[in-house]
Amino acid sequence: MSRIRNALTFTVFILAGLTQARSQVCGLSGSKLNSSCGEVIDLHSLEFEILYAFEKSVSGWDRNGTLTPLNGDGREAAIGSGLFFRMTFGALRNTEIGATVDREAEEASLGIKWMPYRQGATSLAVAGGMKFGFGETLFHPVSERTSVPSSVSGALLLSQEITPSVSVDMNAGYSIPVAGELIPSHGCLNLCFDWGWFLFDGSLQAVLGTGFRSGFSPEEHERFSLLTLYPGFIVTAGHNFEILVAMPHDLYGINHPRSKSVICALTLMMQ
Repeated sequence: MSRIRNALTFTVFILAGLTQARSQVCGLSGSKLNSSCGEVIDLHSLEFEILYAFEKSVSGWDRNGTLTPLNGDGREAAIGSGLFFRMTFGALRNTEIGATVDREAEEASLGIKWMPYRQGATSLAVAGGMKFGFGETLFHPVSERTSVPSSVSGALLLSQEITPSVSVDMNAGYSIPVAGELIPSHGCLNLCFDWGWFLFDGSLQAVLGTGFRSGFSPEEHERFSLLTLYPGFIVTAGHNFEILVAMPHDLYGINHPRSKSVICALTLMMQ
């Protein structure tokens, strides 16, 4: 594969990753960074979130796991950014529904989360959703258009409160493409683990998370894998506002770009 085609494929990966900046199944609530929590929001309550994500890559791992620049001199960079809006509603006592849309209205996602089990400090939920692509995206530098892919996804969500100040969220999910041109021929496995520690009487939550993805690349249908570290924090401003800042960076991968990101989100909760 030529280096120019590599740059195109890497950009597709970057923009696809931004759409899952907060959770595997879009439109659902989350208590930390990459993982969605095993709990649901209160009955008839509403969450509205604005999220901005920026991602940059100057190198990537090949099929042997060797890190190489996007081009020969290492000066070329693939950059992606996106602004997303999420709304989640507590439809039933143990069920929430939600939707996410990007600023350009090129894609939208619908999701549902059902919590069948909650006992003490442990909660377990099942989530599912679908992403719809409506438009075309222009990828530089080869000026080639490709449709935004559509996919269905599902995940098992587990949350555990270890102490009143320490908790963990664990997700295992799978997404399957159903439409689009440059999409994998098989599904993608998503695993993530977020650890959170409340400080200053719960007004600040320090979070450290990890995520693993494995599937098939859009170009030549070669298998890819990616391990990412998610450090960040969440500030609770009063009872109705949360501010999230995350700085994910990729640790190791195969057939995937190495990226560094910044994610910022503002969440408003209304009862």
